[in-house]
Amino acid sequence: MGLNKMFFLLCFSVSVYSAEETEEKAIKRIHSHLFIQDPSAAVKDAQKFLALYPDSTNLRLAYLKALCQKGEEVEAFKQFLSIFKTIENQDTSNRSTLEWLAWEFSIKAKIPLY
Repeated sequence: MGLNKMFFLLCFSVSVYSAEETEEKAIKRIHSHLFIQDPSAAVKDAQKFLALYPDSTNLRLAYLKALCQKGEEVEAFKQFLSIFKTIENQDTSNRSTLEWLAWEFSIKAKIPLY
């Protein structure tokens, strides 16, 4: 009987650990929603995960992409400003994110870029 209880506890603890969402899994899940072109689910998941990991810049960037693909440009721009208002996030590698954001806006608005 004691062996059965130990086996149950071991299985239960492994299942609880594997069900736990990590920051990396959360980001992959958001990108998976975007890959299958379901930005509404991506935004919803991103909001849920941001409550768990509010300081994650990578998660906030995934949320930004989800907002852009969903077509929520105003909220996306607010999110962009909140991400890049700090000094440590103002490096040249983030210019590609700004460029990506501009392209998404122009695609949604059907603005010809030439």
